[in-house]
Amino acid sequence: MSSKQIVIITVAAIVSVFAWGAAMVAYGQVAATVVLAPVLGVTAQQIIRAVRAPAPGRRVVPAAEQEDDAP
Repeated sequence: MSSKQIVIITVAAIVSVFAWGAAMVAYGQVAATVVLAPVLGVTAQQIIRAVRAPAPGRRVVPAAEQEDDAP
């Protein structure tokens, strides 16, 4: 999957989560939205974290440490 497709899917997921919250407010379910607001935030955070994580099975090579010529 290309990075452009991942960005589109991520944006669509975040927009749908917040649109659901806005729809709840529009239908008068403010109390439900206030209770579920932390869930909406955590959902968006988890989506972003999952997108930024390295692909499974792909190793991340640590950078070599370089020492300065200190006396």
